[in-house]
Amino acid sequence: MEGYLGFEFVTQNHRWRYANTQLPANRESQPRQDKMQLVTRNTTLADSDSYKVKLSASELTHETSGHVIDEEWLVFKEGAAESGLGSIALNVDEIYEFDENQGLLLKLNNKNDVGVYKGIVTWSIEDAL
Repeated sequence: MEGYLGFEFVTQNHRWRYANTQLPANRESQPRQDKMQLVTRNTTLADSDSYKVKLSASELTHETSGHVIDEEWLVFKEGAAESGLGSIALNVDEIYEFDENQGLLLKLNNKNDVGVYKGIVTWSIEDAL
């Protein structure tokens, strides 16, 4: 396949910063600290409609305590719709820009250990046909 099919830009780090006193008792989606951008490009002869951007993640692990936030608490919001990461299928050859309340969000509550959590978010382009 000649040409390029891939990502031109993906926001690399996502940050949420809250005190437990700012969080609800039940898990709710919390805005990120920063905006998010995703740029995909298809310069191949293949039709861009035959490809979709997919998203998955690992669990998030607290740096010192080892407390885990399951990957199911990472969600994706576009417009009014909020979905689990496994159901995301974005178009290729698009520029996506999300404010802090859209895109990748984390459902938090006031029971999580305070501190730094790390995990891996994987973006992929898959053949949708």
